[in-house]
Formats: sequence, structure tokens, C-alpha cells
Amino acid sequence: MSLSGVTSQCRYKNIRKPSWQPPAFLFGPVWSLLYILMGVGAWQVWKHGGWAAQKDVLSLWVFQLIFNLFWNPIFFLKHDMSLALFDIGGRQYVLLCLLTLYDAHSLSSFILKKAT
Repeated sequence: MSLSGVTSQCRYKNIRKPSWQPPAFLFGPVWSLLYILMGVGAWQVWKHGGWAAQKDVLSLWVFQLIFNLFWNPIFFLKHDMSLALFDIGGRQYVLLCLLTLYDAHSLSSFILKKAT
């Protein structure tokens, strides 16, 4: 396991959690499923013309992946709550942009909305 993973686990155990928190064994499978769904959603968009035709939507998808990638190190390693909040806000902004750029009734839009 990486240093990030060990530090994250230690930090996570010390955070006050709500009584309705799901069991810890669900986090790995759920996060894996979410990333699979994000990939499926992007593939669905890609099928409608590839990068050339869907550059705006796919660029936003890449940005949301970057925001997802950096949240754990920001929150668990740096303990920077302001930057972590900015990261979450950035992801939400990207999600809103995705919703305005892509057909809200399509399967891929539905998957991207649910997974981000």
C-alpha cells in the first residue's frame, strides 16, 4: 500500500463520522464502480464523433478526473480543508458545465451525472 493510502486510512479513522455511514468494506467496490461508470459515460460520449466532435464534453470529463485525483491527497495528506472545498466546488462546476453541454436525456449524460 502506498504512503498516501496508509496516511489516508489513519486520518479517516480519526474523523468524526455520522451514524448512517456505510460500512468500510463498501468503499473500495463503490469507488471502483464509480470510476467504471465514469469510463462508460465517456465512452458513450466518444462514440458520437470522438474527440473532434466531443472535445468540450470530453475535456470537462478529464478535468473532473483531475479534481477526483487530487481530492484525497489534498484532504488526507495536506489536511487543507479550504483547498479540498475548492476541489469539490470545481468538480461541481464541471458537472454543471457537462450538463449544459451534453444532452441531459442520454445514457452517457445520466452516467456522468451519477458518477461525478
